[in-house]
Amino acid sequence: MVKINRALLRILFFVLILFALDRAIAYIHVPEEGSKDITLYSTQWCSYCSSLRMYFKTHGIDYKEYDVEKSALGAFGLWAFRARGVPVVVIGTEVIHGYDINKVSSALTQLKPKLVTTSLDLQPN
Repeated sequence: MVKINRALLRILFFVLILFALDRAIAYIHVPEEGSKDITLYSTQWCSYCSSLRMYFKTHGIDYKEYDVEKSALGAFGLWAFRARGVPVVVIGTEVIHGYDINKVSSALTQLKPKLVTTSLDLQPN
């Protein structure tokens, strides 16, 4: 009986540590209400990520980028957003999973109405 209780306590402790880690990561990465930040979670080899970089550069959009393979913060960001792959774009408080230039353009227009965000046909190579 005592061994079972100790085993259950160890499992409970482990689960609580994982939950605390999950919430800490979410606190760091999930944008606050009213955020104006733009963040791209990407990899170097991802052609969709390259297309988004080109889109941001073409429109003069400042953004923060995390390479999820080279940065622990980037990997934790994917975890916080429950993402399964890249790219993940956070525009203000909107999280966009995958490459959807229309959603990106719409979110940018809502975040910065004066920003020219005509949809470019930017398809990855």
